[in-house]
Amino acid sequence: MTAAPAGQPRIPPRIVRPGAFAPAFALAARLSLALLLATAAAAQAAEQGARNPLRTFTPRSLALVQDATRVSETVRRLVDRLAASDLVVLVEVTDERFEYAGRTNFVTCAGGFRYVRIRVSGVMKPWDQIAVLGHELQHAVEVADAPEVAGDPTLAQLMTRIGRATRKLNYETDAAIAVTRQVEAEVRGR
Repeated sequence: MTAAPAGQPRIPPRIVRPGAFAPAFALAARLSLALLLATAAAAQAAEQGARNPLRTFTPRSLALVQDATRVSETVRRLVDRLAASDLVVLVEVTDERFEYAGRTNFVTCAGGFRYVRIRVSGVMKPWDQIAVLGHELQHAVEVADAPEVAGDPTLAQLMTRIGRATRKLNYETDAAIAVTRQVEAEVRGR
């Protein structure tokens, strides 16, 4: 701290609690992400002429989506259902270890769209990744069919109503399990 000029009182530095800006920073980060996603969604839709509900940010994720839509009629049908909804699905293939082979989380609402994030474990064989993507896309369709889902609490309410809890804050539906089996059969049949 520098000394105050002559005749000026010395003003002590402002003391800020650690983490005092965390809530504001988290809100700003979510709003920035929402704006970025809404802009990207609009730009991609305008480029393609039709709304593509799936977004990828890495070549690996794009390859999974392309492979899945090429080999699985079920995945194509799920993507078509999502295209007719207000849901945008962010697809990510990751080597990060997590408890399940795939996971779907609610992200935010912005620009008239709702956003969910699908994470697929990249440590599996490609055909298993396709089946997991189909499974998670079914969960995304379940969200798309429930316009009341606008955050984690309403997502949990939906999953409690249509599925069952498997562990704390993890849910499963019979429809998603059936899609996994169907996609596995389609992939094996090639």
